Amino acid sequence: MKKLLTILLSALMVLSLCACGEDAQTTEPSGNTNTPSTTPVGYTFTYNGYQFGVGMSVDAVLSKLGTPRDQYTSNSCAFGGEDTVYYYSSIQISTNDEEGYEKIYSIYLEDDLVTTEKGICIGNTADQVKAAYGEPDAASSDSCLIYAKDGMKLRFNMNGDKVSSITYDTL
Repeated sequence: MKKLLTILLSALMVLSLCACGEDAQTTEPSGNTNTPSTTPVGYTFTYNGYQFGVGMSVDAVLSKLGTPRDQYTSNSCAFGGEDTVYYYSSIQISTNDEEGYEKIYSIYLEDDLVTTEKGICIGNTADQVKAAYGEPDAASSDSCLIYAKDGMKLRFNMNGDKVSSITYDTL
């Protein structure tokens, strides 16, 4: 019994010493998702002169856009935590706080008073969207043109040949 206990303790000591090697001294992984982003990626949107996008911390955006005309918070159906929708003139910004900060997961363009970075707005045709963004991704259909980039998608919902809504979403 002493021999077995000695072997187990020796094995435990060897394993604990292995953890002290150089490779084990790395800090947290570079893909830490709990760090709020203040830089837009993928397809971005500019509103009142400020460029932002999906995946960013909403705090940075709200400080630039000012107080929304309204907001609504509820328990999330799609994620953990709470979802909040901020309503501005012509746009809605949806966030979730599951990662420890409010992160933008959707930007919805409400009317033709705002455009995408490439000048597309509600009411434009499918041909105008394709001229600006190229051929849509394979997931697209006649009723929805989808463009994916850097972990997000830009979705143009169509009513016939006209854009009826535009949404920036997480993938």
